[in-house]
Amino acid sequence: MSADPLEPLLDRPFTTAEARAGGVGRRRVHSSRLQRPFRGVRTVVEPRTVLELCASYLPRMAPHEFFSHATSALIHGMWLPLPLEQRLELDVAVIKPHRAPRDARVHGHHLIERPWLVVERRGMRTANAVETLCQLATVLDDDDLVVAAESLLPPRRTSSAVELDRIQAAFSDPDRRSSRRLARVAPRIRVGSRSAQETRVRLLLVAAGLPEPRINQLWTGPDGGTTEGDLVYPEQRVWIEVEGDQHRTDRAQWRKDVVRYERLTDLGWRVVRITADDLRLRPAETVERVRRALLRAR
Repeated sequence: MSADPLEPLLDRPFTTAEARAGGVGRRRVHSSRLQRPFRGVRTVVEPRTVLELCASYLPRMAPHEFFSHATSALIHGMWLPLPLEQRLELDVAVIKPHRAPRDARVHGHHLIERPWLVVERRGMRTANAVETLCQLATVLDDDDLVVAAESLLPPRRTSSAVELDRIQAAFSDPDRRSSRRLARVAPRIRVGSRSAQETRVRLLLVAAGLPEPRINQLWTGPDGGTTEGDLVYPEQRVWIEVEGDQHRTDRAQWRKDVVRYERLTDLGWRVVRITADDLRLRPAETVERVRRALLRAR
């Protein structure tokens, strides 16, 4: 009994041409049991995430194609609005004179050739991170673009300052598409945010006319112990904590937070805790809570 020629292909995406060349019959290649994420591609399981969809596209990806825009941003791990993170479609780019790809799940783009435009990440050809940010200016609003940029600039990483310089240089190029937006956004980008929510809270406070807080500020207590605040006004001794789900679901983290906040209060700090719902549903009230804490410090 001969081995099944389809069996070796089932653990990864494969093309119909590859299957037929391996001896798989036409009927089996077109079986309804196989998923069809793209023309000429088959998988056993339907892709559920953008990265899984990327993996499904690779078997048919031409050598001159590469991922760009929102798809590239997700490959680089940038913070994007949830609808873009969950959009099961791909941005695929080429340099002219190549023709941009077409498929029901593919947005094709023509891009200008730039030095070191294409890099490899996670085993995939994609636009480099700074070029990806510039591309995102065509699909994101100002605040979302700041958030995406700051995802590349974590605190206490030695390369963050150099990366910020690269971003600023690219955003200042007047010949780029969306150059006005890029120039408007560039001065608002900071190094040091640990989450998209931290960035959004800072942008909200500054837009409301409040002073800009310091990001992930380390503070040393009288006993010599150090602690870090998400957003801090050291002169006014106002400490803002942006609460993620880990603070709620991790009991050890929750207990640690309780002790830390009590200690800060005992030492004269005003602690303002801000949740995702505070930011999304009660932005004006959230601003006023911080404003009142700053006024009480005077």
